[in-house]
Parts: sequence; C-alpha cells; structure tokens
Amino acid sequence: MENMNLLVSVLSWLLSVITVFGNGFTILLVTRRPSLRSTAGGIFILSLAIADFCLGLTFFPLYFFRNKLESWNLIFAIFWQILFPNASLANLCALVVDRYLSIVFPLRYTNFITKKRTCVILVVSWMISAVVAVLSLIPRLTGFDNKVLASLHTVIFTVTPALVLVVTTIHLNLVVRRLRLQTIMVTAQLSFNKMSSNVTVNKRYREFDYVKVIAVLVSVFGIFSLMDIVANICFMAEIPDSIVLKMNYVVIILHLINSAINPFVYAYLKKDIRKEIKRLLKNVPLVFGGAV
Repeated sequence: MENMNLLVSVLSWLLSVITVFGNGFTILLVTRRPSLRSTAGGIFILSLAIADFCLGLTFFPLYFFRNKLESWNLIFAIFWQILFPNASLANLCALVVDRYLSIVFPLRYTNFITKKRTCVILVVSWMISAVVAVLSLIPRLTGFDNKVLASLHTVIFTVTPALVLVVTTIHLNLVVRRLRLQTIMVTAQLSFNKMSSNVTVNKRYREFDYVKVIAVLVSVFGIFSLMDIVANICFMAEIPDSIVLKMNYVVIILHLINSAINPFVYAYLKKDIRKEIKRLLKNVPLVFGGAV
C-alpha cells in the first residue's frame, strides 16, 4: 500500500507540474496574441486554461498537505479543491454551447453572443462553480452526512453535465460532418471556376478546428466522469475503505490528466494556436542569439 501511495504521489505531482506549465503557457500565449482571443471561443479557452492552471496549483498539493491543516484551513482547502474542477467543467460547458450555437445557428449567433454576453457567461460560470463548492461544504460544516444528498450531488453535478456534453458533442459532430461535405463541394466549385476560397469557407474550416478540440476534451472528461460516478457509487454503497481509497486515487489522477492534456489538445488540433506556437519557437533562437 505504501508503494502505491508513493506511485500516486509521484504521478500526481508530475501531472500537477505539467498542468501548471501547460496551461500557464496557454494563458500567456492567448493573452499576448489578440487574434487568439478575438472570438468568444478564444475567450472561453482562456478561461478554461485559467481554471485548469489553478486546479494544478491547488488540487493535489492541498490534498497532499491536508493532514497538516487545521479545521478551518482544511475547509478552505477543500473549497478550492472543489471550486477549480467545477470551474473547469463550467467553462468547458460554456465553450461547447458557444461553438454549438456558432455552427448550428450561424445567422443568429452574432446577434446573441455579444462581447457583453460573453463576459456575463464567464462570470455566471465561475459563480455557479463557487456556489457548488459552498453547497458541497455544507455536510462538513454541519456534520450532516446524508447519502441522499450525495446521490443528488452526483446526479446533478456529474452525471447530468456529462450526458449533456456528450449528447451535444455527438450532435455537433454530425452537423459538422454535413457542413464539411458542403464546404468541400463549395471549395471544389470555386477551384473549378478558378476562384479563391471565400471568407465563409475559411471561417467554416476554423470552426471545424474547434469541434475537433471539443470532441477530444469532452471524450477525456467523459472518461473521468465515468470513474468519478463509479467512485461515488462505491462510497455510497459502503464498499470497503481500501477499495474506496484506490478509487479516490484514480479520480485524483484523472482530474489532473483531464486538465494536463487540454493545452496539448489546443496546440495539436487548433491551427491558429499551433501557428502562434511555431512562430514563438522560431523567435526563441533569435532571442537567445541576441542575448549572447
């Protein structure tokens, strides 16, 4: 058991470092490049990266040192541990909904998702995350441990978001598949007429990049949610503590993997971010060369 604890600790610290540096780099890149945050989707990715960055800083480190914390400090530590994973989920939901409206209802999208409403969605996402974190602390503060409340919490804040995200993403991919065929036909027609691709065609291809990102992010989150649900069922079914502890270890690692993998998904699947990374890497030798 001690070897397992050591393995989990090493892996969790490593994933925490990757999460912090990966999402920190994403935050730096998006904030320095106005083109990456010129759309609502880019702003939601920035907010999601901030949530994942904070998760890497707090989630496992606070869990690792929780035995050294006093009662109220422990409560605050648990609050942060709950807040940032929920903020990550809320921002992922905002990103998926934004891209869904943009692709499925393109004519209404520009009138509905304004800059002001984008800011409102961001604020609401973080406020909901904070409220969920506070509600999760009530049993600890009151000493009231009710399995019915735990079941409701699992259904409302884990099962329901996971199902909504999966169903929405599946429908979004079906829509994109149809639009991709239409776009290929339009591009072929333009090429036949010796005309360049118009702005609408190029915009559609950028939207397809977002859908690829969303598909991977939701898939990883779906795997994590499934394990989280299984862990909660084990806890409520009074499974032996040793098995529950192992399930908690798996949930911790999946939490970190879910946040650590996001920057690599952006870098690999989003052409604009990949382009900016290549441009940045090209300038690195010049910077060091100038310094020497």
